[in-house]
Amino acid sequence: SKLVVGATHEDDMGYDLQRSELVEQDLFASGAKLDQRLKIDQISQIKVGTRAYTHDFAPFFGPLPDNPHILVASGLGSSGLTTGPMVGKLLADYVRTGNQTDWDHYQRPIETYLEAAD
Repeated sequence: SKLVVGATHEDDMGYDLQRSELVEQDLFASGAKLDQRLKIDQISQIKVGTRAYTHDFAPFFGPLPDNPHILVASGLGSSGLTTGPMVGKLLADYVRTGNQTDWDHYQRPIETYLEAAD
């Protein structure tokens, strides 16, 4: 009984978390394409936030090189809603089996994005 519409992809907004009427109208228009009966006053919630992404927009995930018992995942950016479940499955399979099957098809080496703290 609910329709969820989102999200935008903006690479140059910094950490501006202000709502944008223009963006809201654009997202509403996308929802209205699915159901022409939608009315703007039916919107019950709007969320604004940031999504972590890397300099080359590639995700990274897996065990830390120096501590394989710690798993990390980040850099999904606006693709997180669609790719996040797959990354979660790959990490769960790793916990279950210890294998990193086909991870190279989905990411660059995790060391590309992580630096040792001083």
